[in-house]
Amino acid sequence: MGKTPKPAKTGQKYGQHFLFDPSILSRMIDASGVQPGDSVLEIGPGLGPLTTLLCRRVAYVLAVEIDAGLLPRLRDNLAGCDNVDVLHADIMQADLPALWREKLGGRPFRVVANLPYYITTPAILLLLGSGLPIGSITFMLQKEAAQRLVAQPGTAQYGVVSAVAAYYADAKILFGVPAGAFVPPPNVDSAVLHLRMLPAPRVAVRDEALLM
Repeated sequence: MGKTPKPAKTGQKYGQHFLFDPSILSRMIDASGVQPGDSVLEIGPGLGPLTTLLCRRVAYVLAVEIDAGLLPRLRDNLAGCDNVDVLHADIMQADLPALWREKLGGRPFRVVANLPYYITTPAILLLLGSGLPIGSITFMLQKEAAQRLVAQPGTAQYGVVSAVAAYYADAKILFGVPAGAFVPPPNVDSAVLHLRMLPAPRVAVRDEALLM
């Protein structure tokens, strides 16, 4: 295998840890359940190793990257992919319904991403509560955050994010990823989490906004 590309220093200010191992990335895509006709939203593509593999497996990828410093190299790395759009935006500030209509064709889609750790919980809550037709969410994230998302009532890790995840989806940790697989290595291990969205929230409530 060739040398691991050096990540741009700009990516590090956003808490991005780059994963280039194609075997781990391919395993993540396999576990996500994506199909050839799917559209996929990727958050934080970085230098595009996951994006490149996704483009070979699905019909369309919308890659949303906040770091302007990474965009030239990202676009160069994706030059051979004709089914991807790279959007410079902060997903937490983006108009998701507008992106869904204009970029994803107003159709059901999936989310697959190696998430910057600092936005893990906000991004998941944003997507879960978006009301958009998301089939599933598959994220690489900090192991402890993944454990909180799948925690059961009565356990020490159970909290608000656990309850919100269970309200909207079936959550499952698929496999772990050691810190040494990333460049630069984070101080924690990671895990791949899969959220299969339910056709409707798990319980009926009179006022969902109040519940949240």
